[in-house]
Amino acid sequence: MNIKATIDELAELKQQGKLIKDKIDLKTKELQEQCISVFEDKNIKTTEVYGTNNNSAIATYSQKVEILNYQALENIIDKNLLSEKIERRQEIKYDIDEKFKEAIIIFYTNDYMKDLTIEELVKIEFSELDNKVQNLLMKKLKGNYKADKKLLRKYISDKDLDVELFTINKIKNYDKVKAFFNVDDKELKENLKRYISLDETVKITIKYEDL
Repeated sequence: MNIKATIDELAELKQQGKLIKDKIDLKTKELQEQCISVFEDKNIKTTEVYGTNNNSAIATYSQKVEILNYQALENIIDKNLLSEKIERRQEIKYDIDEKFKEAIIIFYTNDYMKDLTIEELVKIEFSELDNKVQNLLMKKLKGNYKADKKLLRKYISDKDLDVELFTINKIKNYDKVKAFFNVDDKELKENLKRYISLDETVKITIKYEDL
């Protein structure tokens, strides 16, 4: 094949790739909107949906924190904690410690539950399981959608678990947020919302078998 033909073929492949990318972006947006409807219907933030031939997608809210006023944050959050958990770059960007960032997001969005424990949830929601399995779940459930779902599917296969998994996540979130913040401090929460911004989008992860 001469160089002219190679250029033409590569150009055609790139054109086809752009068309395919546009179609992928369009279908991803469509799936995001469909998953948002599922979230709103079930009052959850993560779900796994299925196609055929082992095709599936995990949809979850992706959350990004941006600091708007670091100096003001120093007036409402301990300065030593901020300096330990947030790295200030020369170009005035901030790298936030992952656990601290997660706690900020949880606190900001009220995405926690403090009036229910994992032990109580297991006893209520999985009462059909024997004590040995219940005790195992109490120890092993961590608030991670994929890992917790895999664990629960070993013992429960006849019902949708999204609501239970969401509740487990909120219970575990309480431990994460209270490590840094007093969750009952309403003034702190309101001030925090003035000095940081939170961007939420639906993240889609597609799983499929290679051809």
